[in-house]
Amino acid sequence: MWYAALFADLVVFLGCGLLAERLLPPIGRTVAWIVLIMTFGVGAGWLWGRARQLRRHPEGRHE
Repeated sequence: MWYAALFADLVVFLGCGLLAERLLPPIGRTVAWIVLIMTFGVGAGWLWGRARQLRRHPEGRHE
């Protein structure tokens, strides 16, 4: 199920990036892309770590 969350994270990342391209001045676009890339990296890393944790410890699946 983590792959669906990762895909949603990617879609939001690209959507926000394209919105920033249309609405912000050049320096704002650069800052926005840097922040978006960092945010995507953190989100993807968290999802990957969570998926690995659940594979190693399946008894933790009580969500």
